[in-house]
Parts: sequence; C-alpha cells; structure tokens
Amino acid sequence: MGGHYYYNKGRYLLAIGETDSTRANFHKTWRRNQKEAGYKGLLSVYEKKNIPDSIAKYAKLFAAVNDSSFLHVNQEKAHQITAMYDYSRHQKMA
Repeated sequence: MGGHYYYNKGRYLLAIGETDSTRANFHKTWRRNQKEAGYKGLLSVYEKKNIPDSIAKYAKLFAAVNDSSFLHVNQEKAHQITAMYDYSRHQKMA
C-alpha cells in the first residue's frame, strides 16, 4: 500500500487517540518515500503528546522537506515557462 493510505490511517488513529498505532503508520508513510507527510504526521503526534524535543525535531525535518519540495515544484514551473517562451519566440522567427 502507498504512503497516502498510511498517512490517512495515521490521521484517523490520532483523532481517536491511538498515538502508538499512529506513530507506526506515520513511520510507514515516511519509509514509502512520503517524507513530508510522515514528518507532518509525526509532528502532530508529538504535539498531541506535548513532547517538546520531538516537536522541535520533526518541525525542523518537516520544514526542510517542505521547503525542498516547494523549490522543486517552482524550478519545474520555471523550466516550463522558459520552454514555452523559447517555443513562441522560435515560431515568430520562422
């Protein structure tokens, strides 16, 4: 099963107070290369349990992964716009 399944299951378990099972599901999310969702979920678990050092750890990890995925998406958009501009310019020249 994919990371999204475990993330959603973890959110449900967190909502009903099953924090131990929740952690296991968020770790499975993380291991399935859904690091952003996994870190966000683990951050939520430790916020609910009020464990400051773990909150700080997962907040930093989530922020780092979130920033990097934002950067990646923006780079792709910039490449698409550049390619469209180059294509339009070449059409006008032809």
